[in-house]
Amino acid sequence: MKYIFIIFVFISLSSVAFCQTTDIKKWEELTKKPISEWKNLDSLNLRNNKLTSLPPEVSECKKLLWLQLQNNNFSQVEKDKIKAWLPNTKIEW
Repeated sequence: MKYIFIIFVFISLSSVAFCQTTDIKKWEELTKKPISEWKNLDSLNLRNNKLTSLPPEVSECKKLLWLQLQNNNFSQVEKDKIKAWLPNTKIEW
């Protein structure tokens, strides 16, 4: 079953997003949204999505404190790149 589950909670200037999908095209659809809509994210859950990379625009999420990427397919090179983009973000692999 293909599904997507997204919740945006806006509290003051921060927000939280949860995304789980078995369809990688849904992730691509999400990334078509302007990054300006993502800039206030403080948490992002992308667990269990079979991802191998993130778009470079994620690096613009300077307020991101917590990024959950467990159970995806990131290479060590990709992990290092994401860490460099988001040095102040706690990333869970």
